[in-house]
Amino acid sequence: MSQLTAFLIDVAAGNSPLATRETTTQCLSYLEYTLLNKAHAQRKTDYVQVALANLSSNDPDRDPALPVNMAMLAGPQPRPLISVKDVGEWVGRVSRHLERPRNPRNPKDEQDEETDVSSSLFNALLVLVLQLKEFVGKRKMRVRIVVFTGDTFQDVSSDELETFDQQCPFEVVLVSPSALPSALPKAETNDSGAKALSKAVSLSHGLLFSTQQMISAIADPRPKLVRPVRIFEGQLRLGDPQLPESLCINVEAYPGTKQVSLESRRVLHRVGEQGLYEYKPVKSVVEYYTGPNSDDTGATISSQYVSKAHRYGSDYVSLPQMLEEKRQFHASPGIDIRGFLDMDKLERRYLCSESVYVVAGSTSRADYVGFCSLVDALAKQRRTVLARWVPKSGSEAQMCVLAPARGSNGERVLVMSRLAMAEEERGFSGAAASSEAAASDEAAGSDLLMERFVEGMTMQGGSSSSPGSSPGPGIIQRYADMAVDTGVPLPMDQTSGKSGQKSGGQNPGQGFDLPPAIPLHLQRWAILHKVHTNYISQYLGLAPGIEPGLEPGSDSTLLSHRTPPMSPAVTRTFTPHHGPLELSHQLKSHLGVEKQPERRPTESPDTPSTPQDPELLDLEALLGGA
Repeated sequence: MSQLTAFLIDVAAGNSPLATRETTTQCLSYLEYTLLNKAHAQRKTDYVQVALANLSSNDPDRDPALPVNMAMLAGPQPRPLISVKDVGEWVGRVSRHLERPRNPRNPKDEQDEETDVSSSLFNALLVLVLQLKEFVGKRKMRVRIVVFTGDTFQDVSSDELETFDQQCPFEVVLVSPSALPSALPKAETNDSGAKALSKAVSLSHGLLFSTQQMISAIADPRPKLVRPVRIFEGQLRLGDPQLPESLCINVEAYPGTKQVSLESRRVLHRVGEQGLYEYKPVKSVVEYYTGPNSDDTGATISSQYVSKAHRYGSDYVSLPQMLEEKRQFHASPGIDIRGFLDMDKLERRYLCSESVYVVAGSTSRADYVGFCSLVDALAKQRRTVLARWVPKSGSEAQMCVLAPARGSNGERVLVMSRLAMAEEERGFSGAAASSEAAASDEAAGSDLLMERFVEGMTMQGGSSSSPGSSPGPGIIQRYADMAVDTGVPLPMDQTSGKSGQKSGGQNPGQGFDLPPAIPLHLQRWAILHKVHTNYISQYLGLAPGIEPGLEPGSDSTLLSHRTPPMSPAVTRTFTPHHGPLELSHQLKSHLGVEKQPERRPTESPDTPSTPQDPELLDLEALLGGA
């Protein structure tokens, strides 16, 4: 879907969020971070507009064609495909307006001007909404307006708010120096303060944040969900699809485990005079050689004389054409539910195939709610689903079992495993592989210690339940809203996953259990900081390559902001010494693992030294690495 993001910045001396140096830095940091991300994405359907409100009448940036004192930095119409140069020019112009000197005025004049400034901001917001409506037209586009101001809209009447609500079909986000109700002017006791709070909330429909919250939204890593290649897309059916009482849910399937080749299929070769190592795969094609046939004339055999045989164990069976056609399950791709089975009665030795994660389809919310209801019901009854799976049209039907699984973040999936056939079942011994086989106390202690060690490596710093445990049968989780990425980072409640809610004082960075995303966030922060130091700083009046505020002879009025780093709570989780080292030592002593001292045999000058395999690493050095 196309996106349009508009920033409206109040540059008035009395109402800007820029009353202090800190809020000015936070405002410009968020603006620069968001615009640079959009410049890096280079989406043709992502439009940007930056507007300034409450300009002076003689300001050179003021647009005379507009009825209010405002300026459109991106031009009359929003622009896609912005560049780093555009970001630098816009941030520089905003910085010059926010950092201009403020002359002391008469308090009476400031009080009279405050009403005019507040009305001018509301009128500028109306003008921006009308221009965006004219630009969008009948196109399907998600529009979000981010307003940076310290105004509480006290002079806006209820009729004007109602008119604005009718004319504005877009999402409005208000960002002020302190958006918390306790920070507003005595909202509990003063009627005017409560009225101001209600007007600000009604204008933005509850999306009211502080500049500190917006900075936290871009400072902490929020990795996106990266899904693998989809291997199935169809319907989960219960009953006849033609009957109205039947259940039919659109689902998608993704591989849960990655197929890894065995080590025996790779051979290490040493090639070259320098002793370099090279891995070569084993040739897996079996070639058959027969003696020369004197009767061979080289004639081509027609396909009708070639029959297809199926292997069952050590036997080969060639089916006639009539039976061969019955092997095909002529139906649309889907998963047909054939029955249910208790989890306790399903032996784990039957689950010998690779796992497949089945999730709800992303086409409609009805499929999402229906799929969540099915998973919750199966988890409460402790049942699994026996189903027949047809991956694609014309393919063979496979009998599978689907087990419900619910994560700590509320995600619901069905783990599908293909059931074993007769020739596969012969290779198992039921008593040895059965789940009822009792393990020794020593093995149970090792498993418990290893489980604690693996859980201690999580980035969450502690979890309420083990990763393999599922919620109790009496717990029914609420449905989470489907996330929609708009390209504008907003504060998010990490417990529910819904943007636009206050964090409630949670630790930043809690809930991110994706270690591979941390280096990506560090790389992005380093790149953005490099772009800011070498390119954006020249539009702010700073010398390229010099940290803002640290250059020789810097004035106190110069802007001193940079791309915000990650919070210390997140940084502490991926330090080199993070990890349960005590559990590691206990595990080594319990399993009897001892590090052998390095032996350096005496070599004669005539004996050539053998190079060490570069893939043989010292585990002890990695665990206690500097």
